[in-house]
Amino acid sequence: MNIPGLKIIDYYIIKKFLGTFFFAIVLIMGIAIVFDFAEKLDEFLRLLKYLPELRGYFPEIDQEEAKALDDLFAERVQKAKKRLNEKKE
Repeated sequence: MNIPGLKIIDYYIIKKFLGTFFFAIVLIMGIAIVFDFAEKLDEFLRLLKYLPELRGYFPEIDQEEAKALDDLFAERVQKAKKRLNEKKE
């Protein structure tokens, strides 16, 4: 990367500045997430008692969606094979 007017020291300074900037952003976001989680911890714990019900509910939905997608995919593959065979003939 060779931009006219920038010297090696300029690249070094830009690299250090951007590295520090992104590190600070990640650090601040991490702290914000911890405070947000701490504020909502009571609500998370209250909802935690419903977790066994949710565990039983979501796998059923996933299985139904997987079966529907599998049928759709199999149908598309069959149509594609049929078109390829028609083109060969």
